Amino acid sequence: MSGPPLGSRATSSKPATYDAANPGGLSTAAGSFCAGIVRHLRGLTALTAPSVPSYYRLAPHNWSSSFTWLGDRDREATLRICPVVTKGGRDPSGQFNVEYRAADATANPYLAMAAIVWAGLAGLREALPTPPIVNGDPTLMSESERQSKGLHRLPETLPEALEALKADPLLSNWLPPKLLQSILVMKQAEIGLMEGLSREAVCAAFGARY
Repeated sequence: MSGPPLGSRATSSKPATYDAANPGGLSTAAGSFCAGIVRHLRGLTALTAPSVPSYYRLAPHNWSSSFTWLGDRDREATLRICPVVTKGGRDPSGQFNVEYRAADATANPYLAMAAIVWAGLAGLREALPTPPIVNGDPTLMSESERQSKGLHRLPETLPEALEALKADPLLSNWLPPKLLQSILVMKQAEIGLMEGLSREAVCAAFGARY
């Protein structure tokens, strides 16, 4: 087996995510990684936005995210290519980032990050092409236009997100069976406790706990 000696660290002067020649500045690898995330976004939300009030925020025109969407500097996009500064000849490559926006503080950060990375790695393994970079309001597009751009509505409630998680073989098979079952049982219990409460009461209940 070859590789750098133990204790050393391989370095590269070229950031892996940036390529000025590609749309949005995404390198081919970064585009595949984003494609994997976009493909599994509906199931991912159950892990990254895992509470009843999470879905009050994940709606159009909330500066949040509501569709399976890669956008360039668009705060409504679920995956957002972040702005960079080029004034004064600054190099954008070292600043380049993509932001995942369908997450909140009710998520387990370790589980959420691991799931996002797992979905992205699936995109890399399959060498998926970069998703369309969409700017504009999906709610103003026709259904056929949204379909052509790969824009599908994210789950609008936690029960819908849990169903999407169960229906996603990549994510549901990645989670150990006991962990998946525990997540589903606990989240169903939370849904039951919040049933019949107003939005204000639900937010107050979660605010007191988080």
